[in-house]
Amino acid sequence: MRLAALGSALTALALLLFPGALAQAENIAITAKPLGALAPLDPERTQFGKLIFLAGAELVPDDRRSFGGISSIVIGPDGKTLTGVTDVGGWITAEISEMPDGTPTLSGVEMGNILDSDGKPLKSKRWSDAEGIAAVPGRPGRFQVSFERHNRIWEYDLGGSGMAARPKDIPVPEALRDLPENKGPEALAVLPAGSPLGAATIAIAEEPHDGFLTGYIIGGKTPGTFRIRAHDDFDATDAALDPDGNLILLERYFSILTGPKMALHRIRLADIADDATVYPELLMTSDIALEIDNMEALGIHEDEQGRTILTIMSDNNFTRLQRTLLLRFELVD
Repeated sequence: MRLAALGSALTALALLLFPGALAQAENIAITAKPLGALAPLDPERTQFGKLIFLAGAELVPDDRRSFGGISSIVIGPDGKTLTGVTDVGGWITAEISEMPDGTPTLSGVEMGNILDSDGKPLKSKRWSDAEGIAAVPGRPGRFQVSFERHNRIWEYDLGGSGMAARPKDIPVPEALRDLPENKGPEALAVLPAGSPLGAATIAIAEEPHDGFLTGYIIGGKTPGTFRIRAHDDFDATDAALDPDGNLILLERYFSILTGPKMALHRIRLADIADDATVYPELLMTSDIALEIDNMEALGIHEDEQGRTILTIMSDNNFTRLQRTLLLRFELVD
């Protein structure tokens, strides 16, 4: 069974047992349990491909029914704020800080419902399955959100209206709207106007076909579609731009025999074009030997030292069978 299917089943079960998972909650208390090493069997190891593991934690909330399901995140430019979405139609905002030992943790956590154009919470799973979030460059507080099942992209002004923001529909190709119900636009990035593609939105469908993921260039200078070589049979799950303007893609895989796996690739924007086939650069792979889970969310920022920092989080599907992990890495070349 693929992890996406297992996650959907667990989420549906959680919503039946714990309807509070959809309710708005404020000031959720989080306890961060440090991960002593990313590789428990080799605790001195810190470098994994082109990533250096900095620190990580398991985030344990005071109320498991209200915290979890995190499917995509954006990290603020200073690396201290987090804005994300959950796959049950929720927002999450928080501050990221470090404990004295360097363990990352969240504080000031708030979760609330994503609203529709009538100002009402998204009621059904078919409408509420938010999978990607991306900041709109040059427009602080504005975010685009991709949804699967009822495949679409909506834009919200959280800066102006907070969690009470209502959506603006972003026109998308019919091919994106027609993607399979649970295999829609999973990874999302919005490019700055000065990029080679202009102010385009890049959306990547979750499931590979014949070894390739499908990407969509929406708006910008040259709209179209392109293909990305997938890592083995991994699904796309999130994307973010690094400080050099490259697209970093997070992929994941699961089977009962192997447990969870994760891969990270780097794609040059110059390689993306209508009808292009892209062979991305592999940055890192991991499997059950490392401290990973259902890794779904990726955020990137540049720290005060000029380092490129990747923040990766997992989706616990509101169950005790999975963990919410917060991992931080430095990207090196």
